[in-house]
Amino acid sequence: MKNYKIFAATALCAALILTACGSKKEADTTSIFEPIGDAAVSQQEASDKSGEQDTASNDNGSSVPSENETADGFMGAYLQASDKDKIDTTNEAGVLYKVVYDAAIDGDDLIIYGAMDYRNDKGQDSMTVSSDLKHIFKVTDETVYQMVGGEAGAEAVSKEDFSEYLKNLIDSGLFLDIEVKDGVVVSASINS
Repeated sequence: MKNYKIFAATALCAALILTACGSKKEADTTSIFEPIGDAAVSQQEASDKSGEQDTASNDNGSSVPSENETADGFMGAYLQASDKDKIDTTNEAGVLYKVVYDAAIDGDDLIIYGAMDYRNDKGQDSMTVSSDLKHIFKVTDETVYQMVGGEAGAEAVSKEDFSEYLKNLIDSGLFLDIEVKDGVVVSASINS
């Protein structure tokens, strides 16, 4: 009799699990972002991003979707062109790689190719990491460009110098950090 009760309880649990799994709605796969860890709320924030999505080719000839980045917050990734093949994969700790493999400033656009993280606050851990995209950020005359690191701290540089740094440091392993507010870049920095 005891074995029958255990069997019945096990069968009931299995039925509940199968019912619950079968009633799950399919995940929304239209979002360009993947959650990291338990940051499920990030899916909603990623879907709140407004902008047009097209397909574009970079100087390397690869074709990737493009996204106009207008959501307030911070986006960043490592300037590591040689790690382009690690995009959409995880490291030993299970964290998605954040890799920029091409970048330029063209007029009022800061164009970044790669997988970037998104954070509400500068010191916050990554909430999401995008897939391989052409990220298009709007810059203005008020955008601050900085080189950060070393004993001297942050050094402001011109838009033209920052563009050259992006080109020359594309495989340096340094971290590119971009702050967006009201749809435009407030600051862009390369950090050691």
